[in-house]
Amino acid sequence: EAKGFVEEMRFVAMKLHTKEQAPKEGGRETPAEAKPMAQWQPTTEGYLNFLVQSKLVYETMEEIVTNEELAIYKDFQNTGLERSAALEKDIAWFKETQGLEPKEIAPDSAAAEYS
Repeated sequence: EAKGFVEEMRFVAMKLHTKEQAPKEGGRETPAEAKPMAQWQPTTEGYLNFLVQSKLVYETMEEIVTNEELAIYKDFQNTGLERSAALEKDIAWFKETQGLEPKEIAPDSAAAEYS
């Protein structure tokens, strides 16, 4: 029986999880320096950092899709998947309501290189 795309991606994604995150299907051992999942606590600052990193990724994708030299991606323009403007609003909301200043991503950082 042929597997669907979602099932195939799920299989791959589960192999990226640690055994602690997914005891039955996790494909990796938990690194010794990692905090156990039960001890990890999300923070507002951490979520803001996630939004900033996500915005960088979406800006990069949107830049690629709109690059005229990369016409192969033209079908991905104006699909509703654009998120950088919405993420900018979310980041501004955190600044205004929480008084948090987002950390800028340095151009030579791993996050910038990844995107």
